[in-house]
Amino acid sequence: EVTYVAWPHKICNNNFPADKDPGDRSSQYAAETSCRLRYGPGTEWMAFFDPDEYMVPMGRHTDLRDMMDEVGRGGTRILSLRSVQNLPRFHMLVPVPKEEQDN
Repeated sequence: EVTYVAWPHKICNNNFPADKDPGDRSSQYAAETSCRLRYGPGTEWMAFFDPDEYMVPMGRHTDLRDMMDEVGRGGTRILSLRSVQNLPRFHMLVPVPKEEQDN
């Protein structure tokens, strides 16, 4: 189940890390902290994702629930996941027919 809670404050400027602007990402961190404080005690797991991020279970895990159950049994309550940039597997891409393409 996903709960969407609107954040009524200005969206962060998302400057590069170590930018001279002291407000860099401050609203993002404030929103995440607010969420953890408000909803953390009442939830088993919580995740923060940017719109261009997603999780892919790997190795022996076939789905996210399986992975989360396993780490939870070990007492883990916080996961820090690495981000990897990869090129698409071009041989697996299927061309979009001309009539289905946006003009």
